[in-house]
Amino acid sequence: MNNTDSVPRFIEPGDDQDQDQDLVLPLYVSRQVDDKTRRAQEARKRLLAAATLQQQRAAALNNG
Repeated sequence: MNNTDSVPRFIEPGDDQDQDQDLVLPLYVSRQVDDKTRRAQEARKRLLAAATLQQQRAAALNNG
């Protein structure tokens, strides 16, 4: 069996989950995430961080 933890999920008015009611404020709900999904999410975060750092370095070289 996979290990699962709750991960916050952001729901905004107009989402599929909000068909029959109006939300005044966004809600945070949890959903279960397995190990494979968690690893993929962490990998995406690392790639985004690396791309951001590379972009900042390139901008610094171009400006300096």
